[in-house]
Amino acid sequence: MAGSGLLVVLAVLAAATAELQREDTWRESEGEGEGWWSELRAGEERTLHMTYTFYGWIDQCPPGAYMGFPRPGSNSGKAQGDGSHANPISFAGTTVKTKAWYMAPGTVVYIAHLQKYFIMEDECTDCDDKAFSMDLWLGPAAFAPGVIDCENQMTPPSTRRFKVLVNPANKRLPVDTRPFHDGVECMEKIEPADKCVPNRDPTNGCNICQLNWDAIPEPDGSGQSAYPEKGLTCEQLATQFQSSVSRLRELNPGWDCSQRIPYSDDNFCQGDSCGNP
Repeated sequence: MAGSGLLVVLAVLAAATAELQREDTWRESEGEGEGWWSELRAGEERTLHMTYTFYGWIDQCPPGAYMGFPRPGSNSGKAQGDGSHANPISFAGTTVKTKAWYMAPGTVVYIAHLQKYFIMEDECTDCDDKAFSMDLWLGPAAFAPGVIDCENQMTPPSTRRFKVLVNPANKRLPVDTRPFHDGVECMEKIEPADKCVPNRDPTNGCNICQLNWDAIPEPDGSGQSAYPEKGLTCEQLATQFQSSVSRLRELNPGWDCSQRIPYSDDNFCQGDSCGNP
């Protein structure tokens, strides 16, 4: 009788385990879930199949390398990393816990296709609705020309998904520590048709921002002040976006630079991969 009871218990446990596995498979295939399993298994290795994009300094609004959830012990609070396990590259992901591709801030992942480790340090609102998507920090943590062109070159088709190890147990997987963009050049050769053309249509590669940002604190005490309700002059905005008045006017033909550009929730073009004209 005791043996029969044990068999029953084992059968129940096996059925429960199979159900949990089925639930995880469903959540990944359907793109929705309860989110609790991500938290409970935060320390366990698992595999997701993700699509990824890239973002950089000029994509932030306003521009910068600040992270929403900087890694523990970070002295700068800004995006960083060389792709090693000891120094993973920052990435942004959904913060909606009911998404099956949700990863808690501080989660380390490894993407074999890129041979790099990454750590979740920022929020990607676009990733909320794009199933199994993540946004990788391209670098550098400062203005650099050609960054958007590099982002476009490095981003694979959205229909492709890549194996992502979440909480990889192996800390010595193959690593390529070359930066995606070193401040001068992109890791991959930019196709001639994609190169920066200073006078091209602003809608091609434009970075959208709104003149309504709040103060952004920095760990070192310096920081981005809140956008004043009275607005800023075109000269001040050119300094802010490391551009020029002529380029900003070219990107935003509706601006009247004879007066301050007011606080607004409306989108404007803060810059493109050319940056300066």
